[in-house]
Amino acid sequence: MSVRIWPHIGRRWWCGLAISGQILVLCSQLAVAQSSQEERLLTDSVAGFGSAEWQTRETAFYSFLDCAARGRFAGRTWTVASMLEDLFKRYPAREETVKTALIRLLTTENARMKSARSYTEEYGNYFGDLLGTIGALHDRRAIDTLLDNLGTGDMATKALAGFGKDSLDRVLMRMDDSSLLIRQSATITLSEMLDPSVHAPLDSAAIGRIKAALLSALRDKSFFVQIAAIEGLTLLPGDDVTAVLKTVAADDPFHRPTVDGRGISYPVREAAQKALSLRSGRSGRSLPRS
Repeated sequence: MSVRIWPHIGRRWWCGLAISGQILVLCSQLAVAQSSQEERLLTDSVAGFGSAEWQTRETAFYSFLDCAARGRFAGRTWTVASMLEDLFKRYPAREETVKTALIRLLTTENARMKSARSYTEEYGNYFGDLLGTIGALHDRRAIDTLLDNLGTGDMATKALAGFGKDSLDRVLMRMDDSSLLIRQSATITLSEMLDPSVHAPLDSAAIGRIKAALLSALRDKSFFVQIAAIEGLTLLPGDDVTAVLKTVAADDPFHRPTVDGRGISYPVREAAQKALSLRSGRSGRSLPRS
């Protein structure tokens, strides 16, 4: 018994195939057009980094971030690292040019920050986002540029700490800086290098150098630096470190009036006492192995 295929059914089937093929071709053409448009936007944005006007550089920078995020940046700075990774996968041939241009852009803004007597909130936000983006690159060529911002806050310290041994020598050099803010920030950076959430565990030689620097910082003339050193020592195992912290907790002489002015507080002693409590395991915090 033969089966007959009705002519009108056959025509519909072939027509459907033809339409599907046309749709696929159209989608492919649209994808190519969008990719081409995105790459032009990337090129124009990076070119804008070289403008003499900071407003133009700012516009180009955020245009670049929006391009990296496929038009969905919307101020989501916490996604910059993954955005950059995705961008470089899409345009691997542009990675080196983009990284170099971004580092050069931060160098330009560093110079402006040093020469400016003041800056607007808008510029401060832009500078902070740029600093965070440079940190997300994790490119060793940016270390010196980031060091120029060592006293600006945790974006710079965490970015530098993330380089571990690659930035260690240059951070250690800042431990004797005449500026309290720089010494404190350098001490915080060393402490963050010991934090496994910031950097992978270091080798014993690097940990030993950080330990020596933090112990030395306990003798700094500023209690801010001393407290920053104690926070790092909290992360280091060893009976010798515990013994030093116990001495500080009991005998550190620095004191100041309490907030209400009715008593005396010993902030360095209190920081050491807190560190000993953390080391005893009551916080459940684990210590890295050296």
